[in-house]
Amino acid sequence: MMRIVFFCGMTDSLVHFFIECDIANQAWEEAEKLISCYLGKQFKYSEKDRLIENLGVEGKFNSRQRKYINKVNLICKFSISKFKYVKEGNIIHLFERQLAFRDVL
Repeated sequence: MMRIVFFCGMTDSLVHFFIECDIANQAWEEAEKLISCYLGKQFKYSEKDRLIENLGVEGKFNSRQRKYINKVNLICKFSISKFKYVKEGNIIHLFERQLAFRDVL
């Protein structure tokens, strides 16, 4: 059975849920801004990194940076999931509340 996304009317899939959906992209953009500020340089997630957190390969980030980036990644995915199932509110506000709750902000 195919599930239709409440927000956009598209067929749901893992890729759509976390990558292609406009709602998800709002949260990822906020995550990228937060991480860019933390790193002091521009940061952009790849689609693969959004899904499986394969960061730090080839010495791109040190251990502390990878831990922070992966923590933000997990909180972002949790926020996207929670927002889509609750179907109310604002994704950015939910993401910020989750970051604050986990002492990331």
